[in-house]
Amino acid sequence: IPLRTMAMELITKPEDLKNVSVLIVSYDNQKPLYEELNAAIAAWVKEGGTLLYLGGPDEYLTIPDAWWNQEGKGGSPTANLLQHLGVADSISAATLTGGDKALRWLGGKTAADAADFTDGALKAGGDSFTYYYEGSGFETLLETEDGKAVGITFDVGEGTVLMVGLSTTDYSDSTAGADLMRMLTAKAT
Repeated sequence: IPLRTMAMELITKPEDLKNVSVLIVSYDNQKPLYEELNAAIAAWVKEGGTLLYLGGPDEYLTIPDAWWNQEGKGGSPTANLLQHLGVADSISAATLTGGDKALRWLGGKTAADAADFTDGALKAGGDSFTYYYEGSGFETLLETEDGKAVGITFDVGEGTVLMVGLSTTDYSDSTAGADLMRMLTAKAT
């Protein structure tokens, strides 16, 4: 599968993504500088794109002057993206707390299934920052041992969104994390 990287600052309208079929986005290490990025991504998804959104909360979400902390902007880039996708009334992201929780894959068979990603091989909510998703209108792909939806998928317009609340470091710290990334990418494609 051909892969190309894009600077998020260059995405201001859906047309900027016209040659992209699957977009993998994370706001873990770099937050969007402006809300228009979320609006462009959401419009692109509604027109038939597939978004794989990775990442969880971090200490930078509390910056008082950040655009996402202005009234009506959602309180985080993730919440703002859910607003632009038109699902904020039915789906919300919450911070997972309470120590390491084993994760289970519920996303069915993928072209990248691996024996290394087994129950308990990957954990969430420990030292890393993790979101889980609450609400309705989505299918759970990945959940904690106590049933919190850490990975979800849902349709918006003609497109599809996969959201996984694990920190991006979780995909590179272990074989299980790398296997999960391959499974998510296979599911998205």
